[in-house]
Amino acid sequence: MVIPPTFAPFKERLEWLNRDRLEFSETRVHVEETAREGKGVVSFDLTSPCLRLKVGEKPIAWLAEQRCADGLILELSNGRLRVHIIELKKIVRAVTWASIQEQFAGMLRNALAVIGVAGLPEMFEVVFYTAFTQDEVSATPDSLMETKFEVGEAPLAPNSWTATHIDICHVRGAHHKIPRHEVTGPQWNGHTALA
Repeated sequence: MVIPPTFAPFKERLEWLNRDRLEFSETRVHVEETAREGKGVVSFDLTSPCLRLKVGEKPIAWLAEQRCADGLILELSNGRLRVHIIELKKIVRAVTWASIQEQFAGMLRNALAVIGVAGLPEMFEVVFYTAFTQDEVSATPDSLMETKFEVGEAPLAPNSWTATHIDICHVRGAHHKIPRHEVTGPQWNGHTALA
């Protein structure tokens, strides 16, 4: 594994992590979802060296939340760490949006654990991405959004899907929606730049 110079000061502690789950890149990184309901790949062009963590089916076992988003990219630029969390879905509905936020939370907790183990700088920004084919949340009236949740479950803010920023685990981050423009059978491929 070749570690870019930007990440070199953290080399010793990065080696504590499973190398099969790390991918460094300075040009482009791909996030893939293999499950049928969101199958596809999103490629991100990079402007700074990044570390992509492949969390897979089993993230950090000792964390209570095991559901995670599909992608985690740690971007290190000028000694500052930006965290990118990506989820791919075919259709986003009110209940799906609630699940996506839970997956964002699970991945954010995994990111914090990895940042701590690797000794990386404290994150200064988190950016969330949802890649999707079909948006059914925007068509749902705000008055119906709160009725989609189980009894005892806290409803989400009705406008959180349309908002430019969301709060996950008491962390406020920008939320970018990536519509899937190029559909090929059950799979799709999207391409964008990190925000």
